[in-house]
Amino acid sequence: MNRRNRTLSFLVAGSAFVVHMYDLGILSPGWMLLIGLQFLVWPHLLYSLSRSAEDPAVAESRNTIFDAVAFGFWSAAAGVTPWIIFMCLTGATINPCVFRGKKGLFQGLAGYVVGLLLALLFVDVTFAKHASMPVVVIVSLTLLYFLNSVALGIYDRALRLHKVTAQLKESEESLKLQLDNVDKLRRELKEQSLRDPMTNLYNRRYFDPALDRDIASARRSGLPLCLALIDIDHFKSINDEHGHPTGDSVILALAQMLQEATRKSDIAARQGVEEFALILGDTPLAEAVYKIEHLRAA
Repeated sequence: MNRRNRTLSFLVAGSAFVVHMYDLGILSPGWMLLIGLQFLVWPHLLYSLSRSAEDPAVAESRNTIFDAVAFGFWSAAAGVTPWIIFMCLTGATINPCVFRGKKGLFQGLAGYVVGLLLALLFVDVTFAKHASMPVVVIVSLTLLYFLNSVALGIYDRALRLHKVTAQLKESEESLKLQLDNVDKLRRELKEQSLRDPMTNLYNRRYFDPALDRDIASARRSGLPLCLALIDIDHFKSINDEHGHPTGDSVILALAQMLQEATRKSDIAARQGVEEFALILGDTPLAEAVYKIEHLRAA
């Protein structure tokens, strides 16, 4: 982008210097050669330096300062007039500002001043109060192209930034959804690791620490806590006489009864093949005995 803008704007700006210096009678073959090198060769040289640099963006940012020095030199060497100075000062400051912000603005101004001093030291500076109409037209076209090309470049960057931001937002939402799914899966896996796969009751991995926790809590609060241990009598004979599928049905039926009979604050667990346990928190002994006898009778 900078190569295109620099090449075209320098081409038009160079013609302004040629016309202005011709009007002042200071255009010579030597100046024509320098103008050709500066405004025809220079843009491609800078492009080549940027392409071969380790960091092209840094190199191009540095090139804008070189441009500022060149504009400072030519604004004095080509014959000092407000139109030429305005064009050169604009070219010297906008590109560094685009690359580096406020810091670039001051660096561009500093480069412009350095170029002015070089011209004052090595060139017989000619002063002109007015510029001819062709010069005014060319300078105006140069500024019009240059400013609009910079504006279009900023627009393109802003548009790309908007698209990238939208893509990042979409990726962020997708990542958040994936993390939510992973967290949900993690919770499900943790829940599955704490439950008996056949009955969906808690297993001993969950039950043992839960019992220790509830006993400690009951001691602190002074509230009653009851523990019931349940075993299916003659379970082996059920399997032997009726088969293992029937034994499984008996286990599942008992597990369902335990789930329906307990509160959310209670804990029902499968301790072994036909062994179960209940933790009944904040339950007096008489109430617990009544509930367990009712379950046993059922």
